[in-house]
Amino acid sequence: MQGNFPKYADVIPKDCDRKATIATSQFEHRIRQAALLTNEESKGIRLSFSSDKVTLSSRAPETGEAEVTCPAQFDGEAMEIAFNPAFLTEALRVVETDEITVGMNAPNKPALMKSGNDFLYVLMPVDLG
Repeated sequence: MQGNFPKYADVIPKDCDRKATIATSQFEHRIRQAALLTNEESKGIRLSFSSDKVTLSSRAPETGEAEVTCPAQFDGEAMEIAFNPAFLTEALRVVETDEITVGMNAPNKPALMKSGNDFLYVLMPVDLG
């Protein structure tokens, strides 16, 4: 193929000052649980990272709220970030390792999901207001 391709490497975060290591299957299961209570207006789940866990929360005004926790090793200052759950589960479906690493810098900056040496996935956060 010929043509000018965008410099994709420019959108990949270089250094992340916050890193979470999470069991892949458990994380995917918790994301699916939290995603049950999202709708078209609130198409995101909030992830709150602390030293030993990540808390996933979502809300749909007409249905209710969900909050689930997942064990995680987290290095860095505690933070909250929100993602579209569909993009998270798409990535986790193809991961072939037991653990994934999520690297972040700020709630409004792209996050980086890694698994082994061959899997790299950039996640753009959403604004839940």
